[in-house]
Amino acid sequence: RDGRLISSRYYQPGNRALETSELPDGAYEVTLRIRDLGGGVREETRFFAKTDLLPPADQPLYFADAGVIAERRSSGLAPPSSVPIGRIGTRRRLAPGLGVGLDVAGTSRDGFAEGSVYYVLPFVQFTASALITPHRDWGASGAAIVTYKRISGSVSARYVRGARPRVEYPDAPRSYRFVNGKALQANASIGYQFRQVRVGATGQFQYSDRPGVKRSYAFGPNFNATLIDNPRHNVITVGEFLKTDKGFSAYVKIVWRWQAPRSVTVTSEAGMRAMRSDGNRETPEKGRRLSTYQPA
Repeated sequence: RDGRLISSRYYQPGNRALETSELPDGAYEVTLRIRDLGGGVREETRFFAKTDLLPPADQPLYFADAGVIAERRSSGLAPPSSVPIGRIGTRRRLAPGLGVGLDVAGTSRDGFAEGSVYYVLPFVQFTASALITPHRDWGASGAAIVTYKRISGSVSARYVRGARPRVEYPDAPRSYRFVNGKALQANASIGYQFRQVRVGATGQFQYSDRPGVKRSYAFGPNFNATLIDNPRHNVITVGEFLKTDKGFSAYVKIVWRWQAPRSVTVTSEAGMRAMRSDGNRETPEKGRRLSTYQPA
């Protein structure tokens, strides 16, 4: 890639699947330099994409996520409630740069199903999604991510429309809603990768039918730093500070990923968020574990 050797392997003669676990994530062109038994050398250039959205064509990705909803609390750490929440999903590659996904999530009172289509090119990635709930709430979204060398940027928009009357606290554990009322949200971000650290900025705008808060916004810096990166373990830390129309919001978290045997990936993350709005402060803590199974 870009004139650098990133992998070298010996394969028996015949049609063989290439091992790509050592290749870095992203979408780019790679040059295959092939040396046959007679000593002849030929080169082939292929487009290659390696992301969680596009698993290998013969290895669809399956994942599951489970936990409990945090209680509402105006200050201090938010304790967990007894209300469970879960999510399952899959990603499949249909063509070299084309994939589809399906996510299903729910609690004992609400849920949703979301279908997605992904299209990846060397410098840009497109995503389109649509969701629906058992209560006839629905939504749609679209996004584009552009990457050129060390610079990356993204734009996205999402619209949701609830079929049920709006409630004041949709995140209350026993009346939790995935869609509450009508809202249009737009996001934009830009970042620069410097070795193992990515620094950037993001902006958000939302228009909703919430009484008294029709429009809201947020903007500010963020970072993503890789602490450990090897074939078995990956540890990153992520942080963000946002100035909002009501005050501020800040969070930091650490994520550990373990590539276990039998194509199982285990992820654990924990962090803290602080918010200040109209003089109220809130500092809940969140943690979760995610198991992903990808058959070999």
